[in-house]
Amino acid sequence: MDSKFSRAYTKSETVAVNVLAPLAKEELHKELNDARFISVSSDVSNGKSVKLIQIRVQYFYPIHGIKVKLLKVYSLKMKHLTLL
Repeated sequence: MDSKFSRAYTKSETVAVNVLAPLAKEELHKELNDARFISVSSDVSNGKSVKLIQIRVQYFYPIHGIKVKLLKVYSLKMKHLTLL
């Protein structure tokens, strides 16, 4: 990969991890505190050597109505699958 693109990717990743992710978490936390009804669901992928577990939250936010957001994603390798 060209070093120019590598630097751009690194900068983009830094902005996403250090700026956008904390902002999204803070916004979700505020909305969940103000939500009237909350439901949590999970789903597991059927991949080969790695299982992806996602936890979603669905809630009623008074200003915008029903919202669905991804709360967390876990990645488990094959050796840990007996836990599921």
